[in-house]
Amino acid sequence: MTIPRPWPENARRARDKAAEAANLGARDSEWLLTNFRKVDDTTKLQMLGQFQAEFQTIVRWLESVEAPTQPLEQRIERIQR
Repeated sequence: MTIPRPWPENARRARDKAAEAANLGARDSEWLLTNFRKVDDTTKLQMLGQFQAEFQTIVRWLESVEAPTQPLEQRIERIQR
């Protein structure tokens, strides 16, 4: 486990919340990949939506402590190319 750095309280909280959201997403995506053939399409889409929500949560926590991020519109344009 990584040893936490002494950060200001709000930055530490944002870091920890983002790490927890990333951990949940990693665990759930691993489960989906392992069971991909057994899971129906509706469940796959629901889980992908949950992953997207977790990623947005991570971004919001990091932005709350002034992490520079690319605006959502630019990310969507990049994906659509």
